[in-house]
Amino acid sequence: SLALLPTRFFDTLFCRRQERVAGDALGRELTARANRPDLPATVAARSLQVVPAPGIESIPRLEQGALEQLLARRRTTRTFSSAPVSREQLFRLLQGTVGVVRDSQGKLFRSYPSAGALYPLRAYVLASQVQGLSPGIYYYHGFTPSLVKIRDDGFQESVAEYFSHTQQLSGYALVLALAAELPRTLLKYGNRGYRYLMMDAGHAMQNFLLLSESLGLNAVPIGGFREKTWNQLLGLEERTETLVYLAVCGTRKPEEEKASGG
Repeated sequence: SLALLPTRFFDTLFCRRQERVAGDALGRELTARANRPDLPATVAARSLQVVPAPGIESIPRLEQGALEQLLARRRTTRTFSSAPVSREQLFRLLQGTVGVVRDSQGKLFRSYPSAGALYPLRAYVLASQVQGLSPGIYYYHGFTPSLVKIRDDGFQESVAEYFSHTQQLSGYALVLALAAELPRTLLKYGNRGYRYLMMDAGHAMQNFLLLSESLGLNAVPIGGFREKTWNQLLGLEERTETLVYLAVCGTRKPEEEKASGG
């Protein structure tokens, strides 16, 4: 399996012109990996249940000018109603955040722009109050699409402790955890790949926040979290995969829906 290699490897493999052929061959391999529908080995080994998407054909179409309206309405909101999010809403969020949106001659493009079209992001969901889903941690398999349950023991009570500062998050329905498969980008771009990984995560998170607004949900992105604790919670192999971004999402309180015209 691919693993992180010393910086010296990146400098020699990708910065020297005479080794371009090797770099091109590796680039093709990394691109091929981005288009394989297999579950990550770490997820397949812990799969408890597979929940298929409820017949969603595409991301909801926006009317002309609707994007500008969403941008103007979007707010970072930390209050939630404690009512559940529907399973259809969750799958729409995930498909629009990191899902496959088109197939171009066998190359599967996702909903977010990615350096080299390598798509290193993996989405995990901590479902607390989602209709049709038992509480637990799920991996989003965008090729199917489906949710693969990898943990079902109680974690809800301790989630707030996993952030680096106090978060008032009672009543939330789910937590989106975006992790990055490090070698996929770093083996091609070296140290600069870290920058690209963060860009990818930012692109995907904006998708999530705007889709939350379009579905009438509240969401808050969070960058202050205890990385090692979350990696352990999600069962990530830290040398090859690590958490890069979090968002908490849930339904709005009735007074907020009335104020927003929802």
